[in-house]
Amino acid sequence: MYDRSASLLQTVGTQLLMPSIVCSAFCLELYFKALIVIEKGGVAPRGHDLQFLFSCVSKTNQMKIRAFFNQRTRVNAARIAQFAAAEKAAGIASKPWTFDNVLAASKRAFEKLRYAYQKDLQSGEGWMANDIKDGTRAIILALHPDWA
Repeated sequence: MYDRSASLLQTVGTQLLMPSIVCSAFCLELYFKALIVIEKGGVAPRGHDLQFLFSCVSKTNQMKIRAFFNQRTRVNAARIAQFAAAEKAAGIASKPWTFDNVLAASKRAFEKLRYAYQKDLQSGEGWMANDIKDGTRAIILALHPDWA
């Protein structure tokens, strides 16, 4: 539902970009929590920290999510290079586009961006984890194709 909402909001234009990002960040949080419950049963961990939630996912599925991200990174290498060049031109220090750096930068995106008007974002924070979100969704749907 949040994934679909994010996609629909993106079609409207830039005025709804922030709500789209918030929906995507919350979607990844829910995907991680769903995967944890699928794997371990019980109740999902509380909180919004995507790094912590990812650490609760089984090592096997962590590797699958990383592999999905790395494949997308190879496919989108030109776009990622343009993004890095634009940051450099703007004087923004950026880290290499790796899974760990993207997850770290996005780890609190839901908390930080849902109240974007408070301007609480620090340098290096934001939302860059769409490929992680898509990879996690793919794993969940492979386990439960009837949920598609």
